[in-house]
Amino acid sequence: MQEQSAPETAVENDPRHDFSGIQVKQDGSFILTLNGCPFHATQAETPEVHARITRALEEGAGSTPYVEPVPTQEENEQHERIWRDQQINRVSWLRDRHRDELQLERRTSLTAEQYAELLDYLQALRDWPQSLEFPAASSRPAAPPWITSQIH
Repeated sequence: MQEQSAPETAVENDPRHDFSGIQVKQDGSFILTLNGCPFHATQAETPEVHARITRALEEGAGSTPYVEPVPTQEENEQHERIWRDQQINRVSWLRDRHRDELQLERRTSLTAEQYAELLDYLQALRDWPQSLEFPAASSRPAAPPWITSQIH
């Protein structure tokens, strides 16, 4: 029966585990190139590789601090459009319920003033991508404060 080596030794002696470009994240994990591909080595998910990188650093291998990539303008715009679409979906049912209640000639859950504020908010969400401040999150349209009590 052949003795099994420790996982770290198996990775360390395996020529298929070629790494370079070690970047150290603040959480103690590593971003590197492993076998020609980007790789995130963590203690919890990839302990063998993480241990090998730790040993290499202790033995003098070079590393640099990891710097999060800065999102592009296009990525920021996409992210904010997703947020905007989620907000529209989150409150559209209030508009629909109000319309249904009116059609059924029932007492409405929203006052006429709340309904107007809701419509203004939905329109502001739709118009926001054309504003000069878009995609700054600080310029997001603010929901009327009463909406939270209707949703939760």
